[in-house]
Amino acid sequence: MSDETPETSNQTAVNEPYSPEEIQLLQEETRRLVEENSKLIEKLRAEQREAQRAARPQNEAQMKIDVKKVPANQVNTGVKPAAEPPKTFYVNVLDFVMSYLSVIFGTETTQTAKRIWLNDWWRYPAVVSRINALWMAWEKSYKANQIETWFLHTAEPMMRMIMDKETGIFVHYVAADSSNLFIVRKGEKLPTVTPPNSWYQDVASQIQSMGRIEIEKYEKVKMQRAQQQQQQNGGAANG
Repeated sequence: MSDETPETSNQTAVNEPYSPEEIQLLQEETRRLVEENSKLIEKLRAEQREAQRAARPQNEAQMKIDVKKVPANQVNTGVKPAAEPPKTFYVNVLDFVMSYLSVIFGTETTQTAKRIWLNDWWRYPAVVSRINALWMAWEKSYKANQIETWFLHTAEPMMRMIMDKETGIFVHYVAADSSNLFIVRKGEKLPTVTPPNSWYQDVASQIQSMGRIEIEKYEKVKMQRAQQQQQQNGGAANG
C-alpha cells in the first residue's frame, strides 16, 4: 500500500496537470501548428504579391507626361494615389478567423474530437471579444517573430476555453436544433456563416452595454458599502 496521503495525491495533481506523454503531444502539436502557420503566411504573401502585380498599369509609358510644362501642383497623371498599407496583416477579426484561425485550428490530433465550433461565432460577444484579443496578440507576435510563443501561451489556452466540448464557451450557445454546431474533425476547415455588414457594430454595442451594466452594478455595490460603513461609524460614535 502506498504511503501517499490523499492530500499529497491532490497536491501532485494540481502541480502536474499534464503527464509526460501529454506534454510531448502538446509540443508536437505546437511544432506542427508553427509549420502550418509558416506555410500559410508564405501562401498569403505570394497571393498579395500577385495581386499587387495585377493592379499595376498595363502600360506605364502611357501614364508619363511632360511635367516641365505643368506646375507641380496641377499635374494630373490619371493615377489614383496608392492606398496606405494596412497597419495589420489581416484586415479585421473576421478576416483573421476565415483566412487563418479556421485553417490552423481546423484539425485534431486524435480520432475523437475534443473541440466544437459554432459557424455563427460572430454573434456572441463573449467569443468575439476573446478572438479579437487573440488576433491582436497574433499581430504583435508576428511582427516580433514569436509565433511559437503565441501558440503556447495565448492561442492554445484561449481556443481551449472557447472550443472545449465539455466546458468551453461555445457549449452555452449551441442552437436547439444544433444547426450552428460543427464537430471539429481532422483536416476540415472551421466554417463560418457569412455575417451581415453590421455584425461588428452589433456585437460591439452589446459589449458596451454589458460593460455599462457591470459598471452600474459596481457603483451600486460601492454605494451600499459606503452606506453600511457610515452606519457602522455612526453606531460606534453613539456607543
